[in-house]
Amino acid sequence: MTSRERFLNSILGRPVDRFFRYEHGPWPSTRQRWLGEGFPPGCEFGEYFQMDPIERLRLNSGYCDSPYHPKFVERTIEETATYRVFVASKISQSNFIAVDPEEPQKVEA
Repeated sequence: MTSRERFLNSILGRPVDRFFRYEHGPWPSTRQRWLGEGFPPGCEFGEYFQMDPIERLRLNSGYCDSPYHPKFVERTIEETATYRVFVASKISQSNFIAVDPEEPQKVEA
């Protein structure tokens, strides 16, 4: 069974010869320790542990970045010492600027 067949069968609930295996790889410090414990120096992690190959597609899903491509241009509408109003992604937003906690604040009633 190929990796592609294994992956598709897994997500479709069909029989597979084994589970699809994929990991990002060990931390650099872990790899260094493994090298000291006999891990072959020129060997790739995925190859050594017989991981299934995986292809990566760059998608702007919105999880860590804007899902829109090309991205909207951010435009400042108003900015003062305490806040900034701007437009990004076609939505008006505002951010409050951090205030120095040592500076006395004037509260108007």
